[in-house]
Amino acid sequence: MSDRTDVRRDVLLIFLFIFVGVASWSDVRFAVSEKSYLIAHKVLTYAVDDAGQPFEFVDEDGRVRGFCVDYAREIADMLGVDLLFKPMPWNAVVNSVKDGSVDMADMYYSKERARFAYFTVPFFKIEAHLIVRKSNTTIFGIETLDKVKIGTLRGDFSNEYLRDKLKRPNIFSYDTPSELIKSLANGKVDVVVGDYPTLLYYIQHLSLGDKFKIIGTPLYVEALRFVTHSPTLRAILDKAIREFERYPERKDVLIKKWFGEPMLVKGLKIKQFHRIVFTLLLITGGIIILFVAQFFWTHTLKKRIEEKTKEIDRMNRDLSLVNEELRSSMEEIEESNRKLEQYYSILSTLLKLSEELFFSPNIESIVERVLEETSNKIEDLDGVMIFEVQGDKMMLKFASDYLISAREGQTDIRNINIPEDIFVTYPERNTSPDPISVFISKSIEMTPKYLVYAPIYIDRRLKALSVLYSVKTDRLEPIELDVIKFIATQLSAGYRMYYQMKELKEMVEHDTLTGLYNRRIFESICQREIARTLRYGGTGVFAMLDLNDFKEVNDTYGHLFGDRVLMEVSRILKSKVRNVDVISRYGGDEISILFAGIVYDQAIVKMDMMNSQLQKEILDIFKEKSISISFSYGLAEFPTEGTDYDELFKKADSRLYEMKRKRILSHKGG
Repeated sequence: MSDRTDVRRDVLLIFLFIFVGVASWSDVRFAVSEKSYLIAHKVLTYAVDDAGQPFEFVDEDGRVRGFCVDYAREIADMLGVDLLFKPMPWNAVVNSVKDGSVDMADMYYSKERARFAYFTVPFFKIEAHLIVRKSNTTIFGIETLDKVKIGTLRGDFSNEYLRDKLKRPNIFSYDTPSELIKSLANGKVDVVVGDYPTLLYYIQHLSLGDKFKIIGTPLYVEALRFVTHSPTLRAILDKAIREFERYPERKDVLIKKWFGEPMLVKGLKIKQFHRIVFTLLLITGGIIILFVAQFFWTHTLKKRIEEKTKEIDRMNRDLSLVNEELRSSMEEIEESNRKLEQYYSILSTLLKLSEELFFSPNIESIVERVLEETSNKIEDLDGVMIFEVQGDKMMLKFASDYLISAREGQTDIRNINIPEDIFVTYPERNTSPDPISVFISKSIEMTPKYLVYAPIYIDRRLKALSVLYSVKTDRLEPIELDVIKFIATQLSAGYRMYYQMKELKEMVEHDTLTGLYNRRIFESICQREIARTLRYGGTGVFAMLDLNDFKEVNDTYGHLFGDRVLMEVSRILKSKVRNVDVISRYGGDEISILFAGIVYDQAIVKMDMMNSQLQKEILDIFKEKSISISFSYGLAEFPTEGTDYDELFKKADSRLYEMKRKRILSHKGG
């Protein structure tokens, strides 16, 4: 009997354990494997940065504190587990996640880190802002930072961001946020740049909240995430974070605790903005619904009038006057409906194409798309041409039409006055047509009936001219002319965006002084070439060269003359390499070259030949100053000597400085 009692007791305990487990997971639904993980891991080790205020740090009493620490504890309470915090320097945090010695940590996402760990969904977004003294009236945004003193944290991403956006930023870097805020307060710098929560924390900590103000919109936004080496734990944390974020008041308590009331006010403004956008979307949707309802109501009304007309015709055949009036009314309604349908169709098509025009990387394909969509709706539009300004000439960049084939042409525009706004001309009506009309008539080999010009100016300089034309008629309805002008406006805006993005790409990828690739792009190309040789076979050589005695040129003739010499050296070296080779300015007077498809010995011959040619040509260019420039170099062959870019760089750099050392010793011996 006692055995049966024991069995019943054990069964009740099992059911009680299952009930408690289900209750603890009632808010968040976990898979069986996830529940098993939580049961097996009641304590999770958590690596924290011991000096990462206000997000995570160790205080004077040795306690682990910070926003991320409190947030992680909230998540742990939801999961029914304990956290064992392990304070360590930041580099050790990253390494501990990488080698799996801890269960989790928190950090920003990057592609490099994603190779060795799993990242959760974001749990806190961090904006970077400009902060100035309240008395400042000259700084309005990043475009006004060229001539001011900028304070940043040493090693922070904001340093790289500012050097990317500004030509020569005047940056003063500090080791701690406290030093950075104090430097702004005492006027050592004019503006500080960094992540807003950290700066706000130290501003309040130093009791300087009434001294500063935020300028402009966020420069960039990062997001904190939990990171782990376990995909199961990552899935668990994702669900817990989403559940926690459903109750923003709990998160607001943490934000207010560590960043103060201003951070909550800023979040409230963002939420209010989202509500306004949502309201506007609702209003827009209502208007569309009303428009559709009106259209169907008109259609229904038309049917009802037809029925009434037939009924009146049967009942009152001798009332011809009434019938005639009704017939006239019907024709007017039908005409109104036809025009309304045509206008609605054209407007819908063009609104859809507007987004494509602004974001398409291929201007030719989007022009063809515009013509394809509008040709069957606008009968009197035959073609589009885009001319690009190159120096004093206007070259035909693109032509597309349905009746004729355009041929290449060019014209001198020095004496042509091109307005800045869209304008329409009718060549056959003008006794003395303008030079542009004559040029376009020659380009399309016939005289168009009308021309719509849309000049494209960038920075007050004429860059291009888009032209829409017809060869069939010059009689246009007002609505057709408005639509054609709208198409011209959209084409110009899309081409302007395309041209500006093209210029921006050139600026980002090339060194501003020499025109060579910059270091970042060169490293990316090298890594792709190494991967290509590993996949398809072949070899390549990575070369680093450093100009000899270039410092003496700068010291003797000044840095401006030195820049001129460096530009000529870059031009000469670029002319000596093949199109398949890549040359870049690595930094200062160091230049790097990627030789594709050759081996080490061939590269030595090539470099020695380039060295002698460089000395001769530089001496010819600067013969009045008797300047002779040569270089020392180091080489590394891949994949023979390695497949890692950093290892190849170290080998080439070591051989470069070995050559310089031998050169110095030989000069001393001479």
